[in-house]
Amino acid sequence: MSVRIAFGALVCGSAVLLFSARALAVPPVPPINATSAAVMDGANGSILAAKNLDLQVANPSTTKIMTALLLLEQAGGNLDQVVTVSSNAANAFGSRMNLAAGDRISLRDLLYGMLLPSGNDAAIAIAEWVGGSESGFVNLMNQRAASLGLTNTAYRSPAGYDPTEKPDLCFPPYSSQTNCGHYTSARDLANLAGFALQQPVLSQAVQTTSWNTTTWRNSSGSFKNQNLTNTNLLLSSIPYTGANGVKTGEGPNAGWCIVARATRSNRTTLTVIMDTSPDNAARHNESIQLLDYGFAQLLGVQALANGSFEQDASSWTITGHCGIVSGAASAGTKSVGFNAAQTVPLGTVAQSFATVPGQAYTLTFDYGITSPARLSEQRLEVTVSGNTVRLSQTVSQSSSSSSIQYVQKSFTFVADRAVSTLTFRDVSTVSDSVDSFLDNVQITPDPLRVLGVTNNGTAVGVAFYGVQGRTYRLERTADLLSNMWQNIPGVADFTASTTGPAQIVDPMGGDDARAFYRVRLLP
Repeated sequence: MSVRIAFGALVCGSAVLLFSARALAVPPVPPINATSAAVMDGANGSILAAKNLDLQVANPSTTKIMTALLLLEQAGGNLDQVVTVSSNAANAFGSRMNLAAGDRISLRDLLYGMLLPSGNDAAIAIAEWVGGSESGFVNLMNQRAASLGLTNTAYRSPAGYDPTEKPDLCFPPYSSQTNCGHYTSARDLANLAGFALQQPVLSQAVQTTSWNTTTWRNSSGSFKNQNLTNTNLLLSSIPYTGANGVKTGEGPNAGWCIVARATRSNRTTLTVIMDTSPDNAARHNESIQLLDYGFAQLLGVQALANGSFEQDASSWTITGHCGIVSGAASAGTKSVGFNAAQTVPLGTVAQSFATVPGQAYTLTFDYGITSPARLSEQRLEVTVSGNTVRLSQTVSQSSSSSSIQYVQKSFTFVADRAVSTLTFRDVSTVSDSVDSFLDNVQITPDPLRVLGVTNNGTAVGVAFYGVQGRTYRLERTADLLSNMWQNIPGVADFTASTTGPAQIVDPMGGDDARAFYRVRLLP
């Protein structure tokens, strides 16, 4: 079936989910290996956090979201039409649902065969039905991308393309383009998925764990139906509460990729992971981290909880090779153990918690190691992120003892958002007989916000980190032990006009060498 499809302006009322908001600063995602990523509010398309949001990256089987959209826009509700599979589709390279030339199968079964086991053969069969030919369909894909405002997306295949797998197709002018002319960005893929999932048939298909075909016959007319299984493990073996889509993809250039979606308490979060490593589990684990981050922003959080891990993993997102262990704690009975499996992906422990923008906090935790065989080192990356990265440190601990050697670590940060995310990520070299442990995580507000004091003999300037729109008060005392801080006559409260370094001046404080200062954030 050869067709011409005109793509006009998007006039779909409140259902349109394509929002660029490029001028707005986007907070960083928690630390992940992915080259690019996005967290999107499914209700309005706003980007909640991102990494390399507009970077052009290889587009593997996540391409099939566009292929599915074009099929549904063209076929409408008539997915029971039967298609005869061409030799071109049957000979497709890569992942397949195992179609053969001459097979007859409905568009509905092809749709599920493309989305669940990620059949390239199904994608090409759909493309030939919609566009008359594979190349004709690719033209439609690029027209639709342009009409949707996907400015960092271009297609050369309905299934995904990697030039290392088909180098003969990488010729000028494509050879000078990202991934030889078949690419997307985290922003574009999030926007495309958000828009395409307004199609009820697509929304239902991507959250289906398995599908039994009912219309598939070979060229002789014999049934060859089979069960199709979804490659999105958030729906099955790596379950995520509320998960309902969307599509995986991987390739030599693209790395491991996934577009994921979940709904909780009537709020939907959509995430994009592009080019992560080292394996299939990593992309699912990073999706879990970003989905939890998204729900923390949408549903709200409380103060940091269960820092002693005595309630197991409650309040924490724990992924990779780490977990709650008993009998190895610095306080209480439980802690998080890293590296026990001596394999990748290494463990990540994260929690989003409530903070006050402009408030300083002190983070303390106990980091331990046991290494009975030899002197070894373990390393832990510690990150706190809000609108920006507020803290990023890597701590290390060495030991040659069979008993756990704990050391307390302490850092300070200033929050710039009402929800902050704390992430501990094991970045150690994988090594046998070496385990490390995390325990007794605490975050406490720090009222002493002074970053520096200057005294010219007459006036005292007190520097601190301010957050735009928040109000601060300079106070002083002559006796730190008394904790009796006083307002300073003639010094007005200060409201920060920008976020960043700020200063309040005590014009008469230069002659009092006994004074101590602090800056207090006002409610």
